[in-house]
Amino acid sequence: MFVRKKKVKGKEYAYLVKNKWTKKGPRQKVIRYIGSVATPSRLTDYSFETTHNTNELEFLAGSRVLGLYKGLIERELVNHGFEKIRGRWVNDCLVVDLRDHSVKNKTRNAAIELNEGFLCEDTIRQLRRAFLKEEITGRKLAESILEAGIKITPENFVVLAERLMPQQ
Repeated sequence: MFVRKKKVKGKEYAYLVKNKWTKKGPRQKVIRYIGSVATPSRLTDYSFETTHNTNELEFLAGSRVLGLYKGLIERELVNHGFEKIRGRWVNDCLVVDLRDHSVKNKTRNAAIELNEGFLCEDTIRQLRRAFLKEEITGRKLAESILEAGIKITPENFVVLAERLMPQQ
């Protein structure tokens, strides 16, 4: 499954879709409507030194598994102008709460377009599951990271994959 963006009457909306193979070839089946799409500009390229007082390799090697996926999301949110206020990440009307995996535009569910992906409730949950899964493939891990719009260098992805997939 993945997030697809569709423009309706000049506004962009996100849908969770999956490919379905038919006799006529592949078709996309909409699973559910996610919400409106917001596209905040990337304002900076903060590193982990700025957001977590450590370098990225040390963070990836030393953090708890749940802290890893949250840290990657938090760094991306900071780079797109979000601030942490009372445990939630806020940028104007956009609010991301990693405790309950919600992404809202004011009070409605939304998707935030980041880099090549979308951060929404579904991609946050998918990323969390990928980090907690006992047996995950490198491909599935990479897909989960990219679909959530998280930027990570190839070198740091290797460190992360080795940490999450020891001796498979």
